[in-house]
Amino acid sequence: MKKFITGAIAALSIITPTTSFANGTFDDHEKLWDSLQRAGITIVVNTKEDCGERDTDGRYYIRRRRLAICQDNARVLNGKQVEWTNNDLDTLRHEAHHVVQDCVGGRLADGDLTPLFANQEDFAKFISVSPMSKERIERIRNWLTENETTERDVHLELEAYLVADGVEASSIASKLDKLCKAPRVNLDNHFSF
Repeated sequence: MKKFITGAIAALSIITPTTSFANGTFDDHEKLWDSLQRAGITIVVNTKEDCGERDTDGRYYIRRRRLAICQDNARVLNGKQVEWTNNDLDTLRHEAHHVVQDCVGGRLADGDLTPLFANQEDFAKFISVSPMSKERIERIRNWLTENETTERDVHLELEAYLVADGVEASSIASKLDKLCKAPRVNLDNHFSF
């Protein structure tokens, strides 16, 4: 596995590959990044096309096999990474779970996202063990209900929020590797800061 390309030397003194975050180390997130690329996903960071509306943290474009991250500390949308925040890493996990959902129901980029916990009973169990507070889950569910078109879309998004909040990056990477098999790809698009 190729290591990070170092962009901002000062950031290295703050965050190292073994720094622990709520859902794994920075190294775990690097492995998640690499798993996405192995699956055939193009990852972009801080692009005008994807982040021009500064109200978004990230997006997964299903048919384009493209995952975009809009970092909190990006001042210029030039496609370059800046120091990663906990929220940026949460967004990477959230959007990566959408890729998992894309692979659950069929082929990558077939346009059909399927919840990992499609059975309501399994989803209820997953919610019950989530570290996310019941109040926050309800706020997210209400916000999604107001902004999503179908109950299925609410389920998909809520599941991604819960996974990002309560599942380690390394577990998401393992699920990607298991469900989203793709031909070997060049890992020239690196996760760095």
